[in-house]
Amino acid sequence: MHRQFYLAIAAVMLAVAGCGHSSARHLPAPDPSVVSKSPAVATVANANTDFTFRLLKRLTSETPSKNVFISPYGITNALSVLMNGAAGKTQAQIETTLGLGSTSIATVNSGNQLLLPSLSDPDPKVKLSIANAIWANKGTFPAAFKQTVSTSYDASAEDLDLTGPSAANTINKWVSDNTEGKIDQIVSSDDLQYATTVITDAVYFHGHWSKEFDKSSTQSAPFHLEDGKDKTVPLMSNESGIRYCQTAQFQACELTYGDGRIGYYIVLPKPGVKLAEVLKAMDGKSWGKTMTSMKPDDVMVYLPRFHANYAASLNDPLRNMGMPLAFDDKRADLSPMGDRGSYISAVFHKAVIDVDEEGTTAAAATGIVASETAMRLPGTIVRVDHPFFCAIRDNLTGTILFAGAIYDPQSLN
Repeated sequence: MHRQFYLAIAAVMLAVAGCGHSSARHLPAPDPSVVSKSPAVATVANANTDFTFRLLKRLTSETPSKNVFISPYGITNALSVLMNGAAGKTQAQIETTLGLGSTSIATVNSGNQLLLPSLSDPDPKVKLSIANAIWANKGTFPAAFKQTVSTSYDASAEDLDLTGPSAANTINKWVSDNTEGKIDQIVSSDDLQYATTVITDAVYFHGHWSKEFDKSSTQSAPFHLEDGKDKTVPLMSNESGIRYCQTAQFQACELTYGDGRIGYYIVLPKPGVKLAEVLKAMDGKSWGKTMTSMKPDDVMVYLPRFHANYAASLNDPLRNMGMPLAFDDKRADLSPMGDRGSYISAVFHKAVIDVDEEGTTAAAATGIVASETAMRLPGTIVRVDHPFFCAIRDNLTGTILFAGAIYDPQSLN
């Protein structure tokens, strides 16, 4: 009998008020000071940052001058769950891909056990919640794996006949309910035809800029594309005392949501510098240096009101980043989650971002399939009118929730 393991994560960030949602949150919220001082959380967050730039470089190199927008948090969270379901060299290669070095899985799990509930409602003006579920085909989930993902990743366990005609609808409804309809399908009946396990994760964010952009100040203006052409976009403007720094290659600034724990970061290449050059030089260490170099400044920000979406297969990037065994139909070891003789056959990622005067909406979904063998003049101006990098980051832990290289913003009406 063919067997198939399907792991999916859906992450959504919303800037629309008044939306209710269901949540599977069970882990107690830790004190923020405990989270910020935890070596395990720091390890997970630092690995997330390193992974962000390694993956982003590979994806942007595959499609030069094209938008790339991903949820590094969603992908690393999904791979961490997969890591707990792998063994031997397969597991070790996933650790390498995640940038964990010699860090034990126990440390990673304990870090996520603190990080996940810490991200829930981190600010009175920001709504951020996480829901996780594991779907076992007729209760066949290995007890040890089930206990680990329940304790460290707050995953509720559901028994479901995954080969039944309504299984896909049940899972997709859960995803839709926990992402406010932004992602309404993560699996199809064909995906579940030989499935043994499905893992889903959903992240919901509701927030507004700490200082909203004045809609009356938004004006049409040119955005300079990589090929030398211009396109007209709605360019918002806002003057504020925000954190800012610059290097020989770029300007960087932070806009915040609510009381400031979650930040929206912009890295804008200077004239004559390509975005690809900036990304090539960016890694976890240089990103950390940029974060510490940013100081309060009087900045006028011009930012497109824009929309961008992205979809890609992550098979080749993840193979090349250090985990080829997981994709090897003869040597992959996924036995800890009950999938003996299985291998990863597909990894998909989709993401979307909308930015307007009130805030930001972003959504992402990742699927991992394992098959059997098979006004006054400011002091500084940041005019975002050419390709730029952006990131949405939890400032308490340094976790990068979303990141992207925006070459061609589509107008958001």
